[in-house]
Amino acid sequence: MTTHAAAVTAAPPRADRRLLTGVFVILGVAMAVWGARMPAVQAAADLSAGELALVLLGAAAGMVGGLQVGGRLADRHGPSQLLVGPTIAFGCSLVLLGQCRTLPTLALGAAVFGCSHGLLDVGANSSAVNCERAYRRPIMSSL
Repeated sequence: MTTHAAAVTAAPPRADRRLLTGVFVILGVAMAVWGARMPAVQAAADLSAGELALVLLGAAAGMVGGLQVGGRLADRHGPSQLLVGPTIAFGCSLVLLGQCRTLPTLALGAAVFGCSHGLLDVGANSSAVNCERAYRRPIMSSL
């Protein structure tokens, strides 16, 4: 009986791998859609090229902040804690961005989007490292 329990805990975490693959797909698709929607965002808010650059700067600043905070949180509480809250915040930030029509609201929405993306990215990559350790072979490139 003990041998069976040991074999069960030693099995690679396939469900974790599928979950992480899904997280990485969602992050990639969301960034691709965000980039492709830039002309529509610019037109909807009647932004100049410089103003659109400020919105993108807000997203980048938010992401850098999210990555910095995410690293500390993952170290302190474990990476799996960064997979739930930031996922919810990431989804809400996409809804928020869809409602923004002015430069200040777009810049703020983009910063929230970037921050939640950064937090989720740290959680996903840190969890992927743990998953790879459990598999005892390189798997991150397949995620």
